[in-house]
Amino acid sequence: MFTNLRVRTDNTFLSSTITIPKLINFSLKNFNKTAAICDYNNMFGASEFYNLCLKNNIKPLIGVEFSVSFSNSAMVSTIILFAKSATGYNNLVRLTSMVNKVNVNALEDKVLKLHSQDLICIIPSDNKYLNNLLDTNDYYAANEWLEHLKDIYKSDLYFGVYRYKNNDEDLINRQIELFERNKILSLALQSVFHKDKEDTIILNLLDCIKNQKNANREFLNDDSIVEAYFKNAQALKMTYEEEELKNLKIMINKCDVKIPHLPFNLPKLYENGQDPIEIIENKCKERLQSLHLLNDDYLSRLNYELTVIHKMGFGNYFLIVADYVNYAKNNDIMVGPARGSAASSLVAYLLNITSIDPLKH
Repeated sequence: MFTNLRVRTDNTFLSSTITIPKLINFSLKNFNKTAAICDYNNMFGASEFYNLCLKNNIKPLIGVEFSVSFSNSAMVSTIILFAKSATGYNNLVRLTSMVNKVNVNALEDKVLKLHSQDLICIIPSDNKYLNNLLDTNDYYAANEWLEHLKDIYKSDLYFGVYRYKNNDEDLINRQIELFERNKILSLALQSVFHKDKEDTIILNLLDCIKNQKNANREFLNDDSIVEAYFKNAQALKMTYEEEELKNLKIMINKCDVKIPHLPFNLPKLYENGQDPIEIIENKCKERLQSLHLLNDDYLSRLNYELTVIHKMGFGNYFLIVADYVNYAKNNDIMVGPARGSAASSLVAYLLNITSIDPLKH
């Protein structure tokens, strides 16, 4: 069971050429029974990925890469979290929501402990904080940092080794020795930011757009980027140590995410037990009367639209939209005249969601 674990998709904006269908196609072509995504600070592709995996009989591994600020250091550390279950998945949702809600690049380490249940933590070998400690021979701080993470994730803490051409073998050996002393297993963490070597130039162009800089050879000469493409089982065997692949399998077997199918629930805005369609009908007829438009043409169109809205189950949706649009209009918040798939709806016009009479125009 070999998997490219650190797969960044195009949901990490301008940082990958991988689409989720490309990822699934690679897995099917190579008869992989598992597939993983690992975007930075987001889970935008998690639902599409999960559903496509189930459709194609592939086990989904859902992870997120985070930057974390630790209270005892000014440096930011990179960690990768994978969900073991639906509980772990929900914790990933909470963590990504926190990052995006407060608009920060790094989570505080105290937040990790609050939302650590059923999450696997992987420390990647390109972790700048870790490597800075090793470069300065500050093993005391390194051990203290690892103990802190072990306290949070217990036996679900791993060291992720990314091996590529011309990597710093001496640094990797020192890293592995440190983790072995702390009884932390090392696993194969293949990075994937583009489909194959030919895609490297496209990834370079995306990077230039993201960082507003001219194309240069430095990016194309970085083996850690050039080698960050999909590798099949044979290539992974040739690249990684047997023990690292064995531990990867152990980690994968811990993951069994089953996301329950949640119904599309909206708040119910019933008044005195009324059905939402009944509320909408009463409001619309009152408005027609105030506009002196209570005639057969308008009533026929109104009845037709109410039938469609009822059939689609969108009664509450129309009431909710009407509620916030009218609030905006009553509080000097600019609202456009109409947009979206229901812009020509008479019901939308009569609820004051839109401001253009669709029968007159």
